[in-house]
Amino acid sequence: MEEAFSRRRKSLPTLFYDFHALMNNEISYKFQPSYIDGKFELLSESDLIEIDELAQLMIDPDANFEQLLELWETKRKYRKLNSPLVGDWDNQYE
Repeated sequence: MEEAFSRRRKSLPTLFYDFHALMNNEISYKFQPSYIDGKFELLSESDLIEIDELAQLMIDPDANFEQLLELWETKRKYRKLNSPLVGDWDNQYE
């Protein structure tokens, strides 16, 4: 269980990097959604399920593009990013 948890955490930067690239938003691997950045252990079961669903769709992005675009447009938490110079404090204002 701990090994799967560790692998999942390590794959997050790549998952969100690829998702943003697919949506024509080129980011660095150091940019992560603010709700995840440094808080992986605090994610709820529903957060983890959502991330797994995104990962499943990203396996075949061409076939799943419409669903991925819908996530991009509706899940703001996937687009609200922290980086080495931008943290939660900077993202608190809409």
